[in-house]
Amino acid sequence: MQAGWGLLSGAVLGKGVVALADQGVVSAANFLTGLIISRSCSKEQFGLYMLGLTVIMSIMHVQNSLISTPYIIYSPHLQGVELNRYTGSTLLHHLALSLLIIIILAITGTVLSLGFGPSGLAPVFKTLMFVTSFILLWDYARRISLATLKMKNALLLDSCVSVLQVGVLLILAELGYLSAVRAYWVVGTVCGVVTLSWLLLNRKIFKLSLKQAINDLLQNLSTGLWIFGSGLLWIANNYLYPWLLAAFHGAASTAVWAVCQGVVGLCNPLFLGLQNYFAPQMAHVYAKGKIDDLRRFALHTAITVGLTILPFCLFLLVFGGPLVSGLYGNKYAGNGLIMSILAVNLLISSLALAPSRALFTIERADLDVRIGIVSLVLLFFCGIWLVKRFGPAGAAVGLLLSNSTYLILLSVAFSRIVRSRYRCQKVDR
Repeated sequence: MQAGWGLLSGAVLGKGVVALADQGVVSAANFLTGLIISRSCSKEQFGLYMLGLTVIMSIMHVQNSLISTPYIIYSPHLQGVELNRYTGSTLLHHLALSLLIIIILAITGTVLSLGFGPSGLAPVFKTLMFVTSFILLWDYARRISLATLKMKNALLLDSCVSVLQVGVLLILAELGYLSAVRAYWVVGTVCGVVTLSWLLLNRKIFKLSLKQAINDLLQNLSTGLWIFGSGLLWIANNYLYPWLLAAFHGAASTAVWAVCQGVVGLCNPLFLGLQNYFAPQMAHVYAKGKIDDLRRFALHTAITVGLTILPFCLFLLVFGGPLVSGLYGNKYAGNGLIMSILAVNLLISSLALAPSRALFTIERADLDVRIGIVSLVLLFFCGIWLVKRFGPAGAAVGLLLSNSTYLILLSVAFSRIVRSRYRCQKVDR
């Protein structure tokens, strides 16, 4: 009970604020990086940068699914040498994954250099072959800090990377030397220098053992593969709509969808900060308490996240349309209905955080995947028709319908598991 409501203490609240600040720093750096490159380079160069970014984000998703998220789940159950060995195992897993990624990027860059793919993409992939490992290392280090509730360490790491990254990019832009390739050299070099310094300062938390790393990899895969599958389904549910809009209504319709989602994305620093904070906390609560403590904390998480996101949703509900046209121009006016639907969808999505992460915590990510499949089926049976019939507004309704179904099924699944395990605990006593 006390563990489940530990959030109420001043110390834990302080960690939550630091977690939000950390995500704000990362999101601001990403936004400013894109802004600097888009303003200083040609459209083609910015497009090449964005293509490379999708590759990096996809690889980060793989690393988070197979390494970082299992660490969040299992590390609270370990202490002392056992925790150091497990942390060391994850570092070896990261190095192995980085080596595999380098090989894949090298092969892809070679194929692109033969004339396949968009013009100019080959040099970007060749650069990614050298810098992606350092970017992944930075993401690994920050998530290890967040998982162990060392929020200030994560904030310090991300602040150093963000300030140096934005500062060097501004200098190159001012000198007229900025390009997609040079931007990635800057990002990769900054991540490498800062994170290697972090590794040196935190070397005591790593105890390397190849045999232990293999055993831990098998354990991580048992959970991580389900989490990876869940993430792929989430991507499919949310990112197929732009392609459907382009197919049925043309690129202009996709642009309307993009700017509306861009305004909703202004809430990402807040939502991702809450996710980065509550996911590790949930694992620690379950490690110290019982299933009922997790249920209470999951409910508290849902209420806290919902009430935090609600004001932003209400703002978008009322002022979303004018905000879109104010930021992107009058040619995007008249999309208030779409923004209102997406505002409600944002609230629904935020409420799904608690039951989804709770299922991960109790090692039932398989249920999250199965429920995600149901949402995907809804996309094909209802979402496609809605997009074809109503355009972006139909896409917004389809997304809301899919995420609402996802939330309901998640909540029902978690509640049933809680009741079942609670009865078992009472029988054991």
